[in-house]
Amino acid sequence: MTSDALFHYVETLHRGRPLRTVLDAGTGAHSLRWLTTLGAEVTAVTADEPTAARLRTEFPDVEVIVGDWQDAGLLSGRRFDVVVADYLLGAIDGFAPYYQDDVFRRLRPHVGDRLYAIGLEPWPARSDDPDAQAFIDLCRTRDAAFLLAGTRPYREFPETWVARTLESSGFTVVDRMRFPIVHSTRTVDREHGNVVRYAKRAERDVGAALVRRADGLRERLLARVGSRTLSFGQDWVVTVEPS
Repeated sequence: MTSDALFHYVETLHRGRPLRTVLDAGTGAHSLRWLTTLGAEVTAVTADEPTAARLRTEFPDVEVIVGDWQDAGLLSGRRFDVVVADYLLGAIDGFAPYYQDDVFRRLRPHVGDRLYAIGLEPWPARSDDPDAQAFIDLCRTRDAAFLLAGTRPYREFPETWVARTLESSGFTVVDRMRFPIVHSTRTVDREHGNVVRYAKRAERDVGAALVRRADGLRERLLARVGSRTLSFGQDWVVTVEPS
């Protein structure tokens, strides 16, 4: 059984339902490490060829397909017991911007029993907790590095928007749940690493300034997250069935 709270919740919700075939609609190593333990035949889609190559090496029994959901022919005629859209909405802006409102309608013909949408509630503009505000500022610095590198930042959508969009795309919402996020050293280091990696593509002085800012925010945050006391933000799971 998975130790990931969101994946565990999905397993609990789906207990006793069909699980012969699964589509990971916006795949990555994290979701595949979970899905490949369920005993189902897994098909995974990514828009990024290098990601696909890595996943094919790590998961040789998974059918990994490079594709963009804007392609009407992608997986044409195929249906799966379960479709998982794990942080797909946030990531899709880098590959198919402005398509978020249509991606669930595009996935609808492939859903045999259920679709599980998983994502992140957008960060608020401000927080009364100074360390939570420091984490918001680190993510903003990351987004600035992305933009200066010519890359589109992730664009997260609230659970209420997701539920409405799913319902207008031919689904019935059967469950909605939010999960508080307890931030870890890994979370801070990931966002700091993104700043460092993408700032290298910016103008030298600007990139260096972004890294210095990220260094200061990381140093401030590590003591707090190291004690696992920074609880801030929410993930969500929206469960739907074809109407």
